[in-house]
Amino acid sequence: MGHYLESTADLNQWVCEVKSAIGRCDTIFATGIFAVENNRHPLFLAAVTDLLVNLGDLAHKSKGTERAPVLTEHVRGAPDLVQLIIDCRDAASHVRTWKHLFDDDFNRLVAFIDAGEGMASVFNGVVVHNMFKDDVTVAWGKSQLYIWRNAKAFLEAMRTVFADEIAFPAGPLMARCKELRKLESEGH
Repeated sequence: MGHYLESTADLNQWVCEVKSAIGRCDTIFATGIFAVENNRHPLFLAAVTDLLVNLGDLAHKSKGTERAPVLTEHVRGAPDLVQLIIDCRDAASHVRTWKHLFDDDFNRLVAFIDAGEGMASVFNGVVVHNMFKDDVTVAWGKSQLYIWRNAKAFLEAMRTVFADEIAFPAGPLMARCKELRKLESEGH
């Protein structure tokens, strides 16, 4: 757990945030918006952004617990999946970061969406290549995210990383909560 968990209130808030982020991601995936045939849906990028905000929160929390998974399969533009999620989250939700790929004429964010196996494009010198017919890739600069192979896999990894938090109040977190309550009652 993060170092800021000094009280039972902090612990409860942290657990609620983890559960909420995982639940929100499940809800977004359940809509079907990420089906290959929906990649041009007007709300697709909004769904990607919402998904990445929640996955990014989980990524930061997992780094704080020293339980972050080291996943590198199908990762392009970052050393591992945790960093790819964080980079894509930053690019998707912050208009003026170095992680964006900008339209030079209008200084606006351009996210490139590609669906279908073998599709490749060169965009401002960056090659975006989708190797899978059943997945959609979204790219910001050199950061290329596969929705199913990266984002969904990361969500499932977070479900494992945060199994204790999801099961709260059972398990090791309950022991920590009892320890904190004892310290609080003793006036520490």
